[in-house]
Amino acid sequence: MASIWETNFVVTDVETTGSDPKMHRITEIGCVTVRSGLITEKYTTLANPHQPIPEFIQKMTGITDAMVRRAPEFGDAVPGIKTMFRKPDTIFVAHNCEFDYRFVKSSFERNAFMFECEKLCSLKLSRKLLPTDIKKNVGSLANFFGIPIISRHRALDDAEATAYILLELLNIAENEHDILTTEELLDFQNRTQRTFKPKEETLTKLSISADDFPYGQGLLIFKNASNDIHFVSKSSNLRATVVRMIVKAENQSKKIADMISATDKVEYLECASDLHLELDYFRILHESSPPFNRKPPVNGVGDNGVIVDEPKLEALKSIQNLENLLGKDFIKKITESIAPKKEVCKDIAVVINDNEHTYLCDVFLICDGNLHFHKTIGKKAELTEIHHQLDLMQKTQNGDNDKVEWEIISKWLDKRRNQSTVIELKGKDIQSIAQSLEKAIRS
Repeated sequence: MASIWETNFVVTDVETTGSDPKMHRITEIGCVTVRSGLITEKYTTLANPHQPIPEFIQKMTGITDAMVRRAPEFGDAVPGIKTMFRKPDTIFVAHNCEFDYRFVKSSFERNAFMFECEKLCSLKLSRKLLPTDIKKNVGSLANFFGIPIISRHRALDDAEATAYILLELLNIAENEHDILTTEELLDFQNRTQRTFKPKEETLTKLSISADDFPYGQGLLIFKNASNDIHFVSKSSNLRATVVRMIVKAENQSKKIADMISATDKVEYLECASDLHLELDYFRILHESSPPFNRKPPVNGVGDNGVIVDEPKLEALKSIQNLENLLGKDFIKKITESIAPKKEVCKDIAVVINDNEHTYLCDVFLICDGNLHFHKTIGKKAELTEIHHQLDLMQKTQNGDNDKVEWEIISKWLDKRRNQSTVIELKGKDIQSIAQSLEKAIRS
């Protein structure tokens, strides 16, 4: 099966009129596709159940009889739902998966459609990977990982929160249990396994308080008595990771229990963006070769000997959107670069407009395949500093580039393609670049 980061996980949540899929009906469904560490697609609709919604469910969900009276039939929603599951190797994910899966399957069959899909239960995963005294419902896990939920017990909001929880669990499964493929992950959720705990004397000696660590994203760095780095953990919430791995220190794999038992010091490195996190993670692993980490890919070959794909500019935003901004000549370059072993443009500006932060955007300047500059700015901010950095880039181009770092940047671009505007720098004058950047930032 595919890598856990190359699999389409369709995280699904349903709201219903009761608990029995034969007697009761779906009133709302929300589906969120997760791939490459990002949410890539969403779908939601109310559905007319043709039966009353019990009053306690109306109060819990906020979905009333009046709201669904004119809602579409579930059969009318089937094509939209099927679109979410259209790709091969797609996995159905839900929290307490059997409940949602049985309702979706029954609703499909009631409308003369088949529905079969591999299943992954985020509740089972959380029980395998997290300390026992952390509550495992969606609300408690969202609170633990610092994930906001706008409307609890509405299908799309719960599905989106579960999707972000899944991403946290995938990161733990990969880094701490060496789970790399979807097949291994599906097996892991149902497998009885032995868990471990670090030595008590080590935990006492470390005497770590969660209050000493920030909530932001970054790297947790474990060092031994010789002050050598022997493990690095990526984290979207450093404090939550410390609580899980050290303060509570339960449900550990043998590798992590042994690693913590050999730890003398724990440090952290905050990262300004997820790209910084990936680059810093690679650099530390490449420079220090921590024995408890898997070896990162170098020269296209990873720990397991699998060849890593050449960077491709198909990783960037859709060709149609780029054509309007960059012109057909650049689109031709992109098309040509998709062929294997072709070189790609390594001088680009990337503007990411994140839907979660309406008034902010991130500007990344990438020169010779390396990250030159990054800043989070307001959409009405003064752009003098960015113009200065562009000028500096043009004066210092044609330096060395790191093939593996460019590979990391390319994969990051692939993950961010739906939120990004990409502007070619090479061969363009500062004024035209600045105009394109300003247009992207202000949009």
